[in-house]
Amino acid sequence: MPDPRSLGRGDLLACYYTLSGAPNGQPARHSFDARVHAAARAGYAGIGMTMFDLDACTAEGRTLSDMARVAADAGVSVAEVETLAISPTPTTEERAVARRMVDAARQLNARHINVLIDRPPATPIDNDEAAAGFAEICDLVAEAGLLAAFEFMPFKAVATLDVATEIVVRAGRDNGGLVVDAYHFFRGGSRLEDVARVSGDRIVTLQMSDAPGSAPDDLLIETRTARLLPGAGGLQLEDLLRALDATGTNATVGVELLSDPLRELDADEAARASYTATRALVDRVRELETSG
Repeated sequence: MPDPRSLGRGDLLACYYTLSGAPNGQPARHSFDARVHAAARAGYAGIGMTMFDLDACTAEGRTLSDMARVAADAGVSVAEVETLAISPTPTTEERAVARRMVDAARQLNARHINVLIDRPPATPIDNDEAAAGFAEICDLVAEAGLLAAFEFMPFKAVATLDVATEIVVRAGRDNGGLVVDAYHFFRGGSRLEDVARVSGDRIVTLQMSDAPGSAPDDLLIETRTARLLPGAGGLQLEDLLRALDATGTNATVGVELLSDPLRELDADEAARASYTATRALVDRVRELETSG
């Protein structure tokens, strides 16, 4: 059985929406087995799932242990479970959701859980309070031997890498780190020079996708429907990956593509297209690093 906790820098993960074949917020159009086998055939080391997708699978009679077995037999893992949305101080209900998510991730033999602060953009939050809340989740996640990955995005109060890093560092948990999503990084106003101030061991996973160089008026529509294959847009993905590699991170490389055209493909086509584009970009950057 593959050990997802051993996954790292050389491993690509197909995040949930890359292979779901479904619009934002909806359970996957493709079956779990189809996604697992498509990911394996394309070369992915793991896939991601959401809790609402897990619930849809179990409602059909699947068990988490059976799903973990199917993935392991295919040589991949359900490495990522997302997304735990919490208040700066988690509520009783959010703690219950967190425990259920952690239990599911444990049964699936996952590597990490993604976490965000569920507050609207420009909402003032106290970073010490947010750090204490994240530390609480990290401790819960640690009981299952998992990592907690804090995500920043322009649609939430924590929109930039520098603020997210401050929260993670203040939390002070060894199993707590960051999700660095390229789309959120560039559209949210983070800067490449900010990456150099992040310790590599604080980066849990990357999420790669592309977009046009100029941002549209409505970022929500773009992020949910119009992300591009890595290398097909105008974002400085190679520069970002180069900057992240310079931190010494061993983070996995997730591929997160919410794309109307991609979701029209079957699971194998979506897996091949997304893996091939991302692997080419990653190899191009890292071959240059090695030769340089």
